[in-house]
Amino acid sequence: MAIEQQQFGNLIITSDSQTNTVLSVDTTDEYKNRKQKASLEILSKREEFKKRGSTVIKKEWIEAWKNFIDNSLRDPEQIWYNGVSIEAALECMEKLSQGCSVKDAYKAIDIQDPNSPCVYFDMRLFGWQNQNATNIVSSYHIRGKEFCDYRNRFVNQEQNPKIKTYRQKK
Repeated sequence: MAIEQQQFGNLIITSDSQTNTVLSVDTTDEYKNRKQKASLEILSKREEFKKRGSTVIKKEWIEAWKNFIDNSLRDPEQIWYNGVSIEAALECMEKLSQGCSVKDAYKAIDIQDPNSPCVYFDMRLFGWQNQNATNIVSSYHIRGKEFCDYRNRFVNQEQNPKIKTYRQKK
């Protein structure tokens, strides 16, 4: 067995080079520290998230929104992941409420656009968080379905350029 470690971005991959087998994947200490710091900052924004959300979501969902925030920030292992998604969704919902196009609102979470780095709490959004933020917008905002439809067309076009978008079909 020939054990070696390599770092790729925030990941440390331990492998057996003889069998070309990955033995473990972990994150760097620097990443863990940034994530822990960001998690504490997110927890300090719990009430702010509730307040910001209650100004842009469907009125009948305000109590559900407050419960959603509390439940999303309960598990210490999930605070950063969920908190970043909430922050991103709030930004999108605020833009939609101001009358922005769904395309412009989506730029806040577009992880594929190098000119729109979609960074929240000093950490870049992952694809899962993009989907999670879209689900939050879809569930709580009056223009959520429109936003979700745009995101799905956009992602499908990026993943398979042969798929025609809604605009191209007309």
